[in-house]
Amino acid sequence: MIDRLGGDRESFVDCGFSVHDLDPSKCKDTFEVPKNHSKAWNHPDKFQRDKWREAINMEFKRMNNHRVWEKIKKSDIEPGRQCVKHKWVMDIKRSGRFHARLVACGYSQMPESI
Repeated sequence: MIDRLGGDRESFVDCGFSVHDLDPSKCKDTFEVPKNHSKAWNHPDKFQRDKWREAINMEFKRMNNHRVWEKIKKSDIEPGRQCVKHKWVMDIKRSGRFHARLVACGYSQMPESI
């Protein structure tokens, strides 16, 4: 947070509060956002690990409720075709909410044969 505002620690103290007074659960810049699912799910800090796992589970629940996909066996995939690739995108919102999204990589999608 200090770097984003271009100041140093002393300038925050002059404003009437110190960096130590910030609530870490509500401060986006306090935490480093993981780059992938594995780093989020296995985060070394228990507080963040629990928050990331809750966000990931909420995303799965949301996608299942909206019937985004259907389960198929790998053996049922036609020869020469493959599943669409995906990626986890993690972020911490300004409100302090941990947010996880599973997104499809559209470049790996193939048109259906006619």
